[in-house]
Amino acid sequence: METGAQLFADPAWQKSSGGQIQPASSCSLWGTSAMYADGTYLDMYVPKSPAWECAAIESQAAVAPGHIYQIEEYIPALVNGNIADYPSWWMTDTGWNSEVDMAEAHAWGDTATVNGSMCLDVHLSQGAHNTTPNCLTEAAGWHTYTMVWAATGAVTMFYDGTEVRPIGISGTGATDMHMIIWNNNNGGSGSVDSTLKLAYLAEWST
Repeated sequence: METGAQLFADPAWQKSSGGQIQPASSCSLWGTSAMYADGTYLDMYVPKSPAWECAAIESQAAVAPGHIYQIEEYIPALVNGNIADYPSWWMTDTGWNSEVDMAEAHAWGDTATVNGSMCLDVHLSQGAHNTTPNCLTEAAGWHTYTMVWAATGAVTMFYDGTEVRPIGISGTGATDMHMIIWNNNNGGSGSVDSTLKLAYLAEWST
């Protein structure tokens, strides 16, 4: 298990020179260029503008089935207590053909929509759903998310100890996935200045 400060300094969690992830956003705040460790947490601050701005860290090495991953993080809040902006824990292959969203905020960046859930979802081609998103009600604040990625490829998520419906992963790039933790304002009408705090990322073999 690594604390946020250790994770922040780990070169395996900085954006690679090639840059595996090419999201449709300005996302200029990567790794040490935009985040700081306060000795306890890794703070991922994102201003409300420019649109689509984000702070992110990404694993240089690919992650694979046969592991359990867990993060503890503080999900930023709007004044009404709903989830602010677009925090997400996800992974994708180098060509961004397959994408797994382990914990993705629903109705992000829009104060006109109820924004009180995190979702598990899979895309085998960008923009296409392989599964129906499975969402659990979540409030902003501290949460622990655990992904059990079996050697068979099946993914089971636990949100604060509550199991989310298991899903299977198949298709191009399913075993060449790079993990990303980010906070993104998404350019929505309800975007605010927000800070996601990462306490730790842990990994175990199954």
